[in-house]
Amino acid sequence: FLEALRQDGEKSRSRKEEETAEASQPKKSIKKVVVIEQNGSFQLRIPKNFICEHCFGAFRSSYHLKRHILIHTGEKPFECDVCDMRFIQKYHLERHKRVHSGEKPYQCERCMQSFSRTDRLLRHKRMCQGCQTKTPDSQLLL
Repeated sequence: FLEALRQDGEKSRSRKEEETAEASQPKKSIKKVVVIEQNGSFQLRIPKNFICEHCFGAFRSSYHLKRHILIHTGEKPFECDVCDMRFIQKYHLERHKRVHSGEKPYQCERCMQSFSRTDRLLRHKRMCQGCQTKTPDSQLLL
């Protein structure tokens, strides 16, 4: 039966090799649902089977649900060691630490202004039309 499913030119494997190959595959698979819109387009969506008992919000994994529940409990496990601010997510703490370090890793390619957060850069880009594009003083016409 396995031979009938093989494509031409694929090397035949023994039953032991088949079992080993199957065993090495991860058992956990994420099931996706195809949603077809009225206009004919379609999307693959991951079902949201993890439900919050506080607000009935739906999440795609237990990780996302656990992270969400912190909103209801008020728990903020990540603390800044400089100013004692606390955060629900580690990422928010790491982003906050740039306030203290002065690091600004995100830069507008139009005017070269730097920002500590991507959302601040994106907000700036919506307003920046070159921001009177910075040019060397030698190129300015008086």
